[in-house]
Amino acid sequence: MDRKLTKPELKQIVALQQEKLKATEELVRILKKQNKRIAGVNKQLIKELHGFAMKYGGE
Repeated sequence: MDRKLTKPELKQIVALQQEKLKATEELVRILKKQNKRIAGVNKQLIKELHGFAMKYGGE
């Protein structure tokens, strides 16, 4: 199938690609936010584990 795409077809493809890009950017934004939250939880857990180790003489 080597026919050329018509302008309306090309416009539709571009519109779909732009939608896909927006959705991907939104997903990246959500994942970054979740990643920050997880990093904060991990930092707190490490702090608590360190305190526990100091309290009970673990290394």
